[in-house]
Amino acid sequence: RARRAVNGLGYRSLTCHGRVVPAAIMLSHADERRALAAECAEAVPATVVAGDPCWDRLLAARPNRTAYRNALGAGPGQRLVVVSSRWGTGSLLGRHADVLSWIANELPPSDHRIVAILHPNIWVWHGRRQVRQWFAEPMRSGVVLLPPEEGWRAALLAGDVLIGDRGSVTAYGAALGLPVLLGPYPTGDCVPGSLFARLGEIAPRLTMDEPLLPQLAAAERLWRGVDVSALRDRLTSVPGRAAHTIRRTMYRLMRLPEPAGAPRIEPLPLPTPIGMAAR
Repeated sequence: RARRAVNGLGYRSLTCHGRVVPAAIMLSHADERRALAAECAEAVPATVVAGDPCWDRLLAARPNRTAYRNALGAGPGQRLVVVSSRWGTGSLLGRHADVLSWIANELPPSDHRIVAILHPNIWVWHGRRQVRQWFAEPMRSGVVLLPPEEGWRAALLAGDVLIGDRGSVTAYGAALGLPVLLGPYPTGDCVPGSLFARLGEIAPRLTMDEPLLPQLAAAERLWRGVDVSALRDRLTSVPGRAAHTIRRTMYRLMRLPEPAGAPRIEPLPLPTPIGMAAR
């Protein structure tokens, strides 16, 4: 067995004709610099541990949770269930194409609101008309689909529990503290010590042969004992610094003086669901 390479941090991704191509390589975590040193040591001098602008925007938007819930149609006392699938044969939808219909049938509509986040590649590869046709039945049952451009971050902030797979949305949701129920999750594909590897160790697995409500309740009980801060620490080693560090680096590359004042973190807009059936 050979050690597993990290996507985007190897010779093939970063070099051409014997030269490192990027002038700056933004990393979200200091550990990624060590991983890069093992894959392509020549590129280490170009690295900047910048953090994660997406995570910073999530943290800044947390006070707007109620507004996001209202926009997604979650009423008072309703549990908002976020369902996320990456793309490909190993994804949640790739393994269980009918999972949204199953979830809608399993959860009492008076107590639950279901929001589905599909990887943008699903929309791009198959087209919006096809995707909406595939999920017309769960949408009629009240499942809300979010467009690929925007809305998934607001849904995570509004959510109460997350059903997901080995995708970035699941990682962000877990770091926010959402109880996670995992679909297909091949832990052998995860880099040891990564957030995905840790999540695969602690989160319970979704079983479609058993009722869903007890599984969600078990995930919520388990998550009370999870050290969420440890998951956050795996996401970025410099939270809250991304906008500042990225702007400073960009102006350095352009050889221009950086503007005075702190950079502005753009607020997350209200989500605009594709399907909003009355429940």
